[in-house]
Amino acid sequence: MRYFLLISIIIILSIKSTFSGPFSDKLSQCMIRNISDTDNRILTNWIASVMVQHPQIDIEMSSSDIEFYNKSIALLFEDLLTIRCRQETADALTFESEEAFGSAFEVLGIVSMEKLIEHPSVIRASEDVINYIDLEKLSKIFE
Repeated sequence: MRYFLLISIIIILSIKSTFSGPFSDKLSQCMIRNISDTDNRILTNWIASVMVQHPQIDIEMSSSDIEFYNKSIALLFEDLLTIRCRQETADALTFESEEAFGSAFEVLGIVSMEKLIEHPSVIRASEDVINYIDLEKLSKIFE
């Protein structure tokens, strides 16, 4: 699971916004300040629903679940941009164009995934892999 989450963060980090300026930074900060735990859950579930569609991931999700997550994230994004961060959105569009959204959502995704990975249950689950590694074999590299 942790590897799945790490891959998600790597993907988010690798999507480089073509522009990041002071207004997109303010939009990012506004979205981070105004996202609740429930919102964060919507965001991380949506990211997972997107990731499971990759052919190398052996986790299945129904099309109705994917549609649900798409609709949920659309409502969240709409609310963030038009209500909670309305002025920041307007400023970013006015002074930096729609490219500011890429930067703002990139930061929001990174923060969301960091919260997910830092949860004690996720940390414990990711540490379970050590039970399947032959530590004796690993220690031989130091001989």
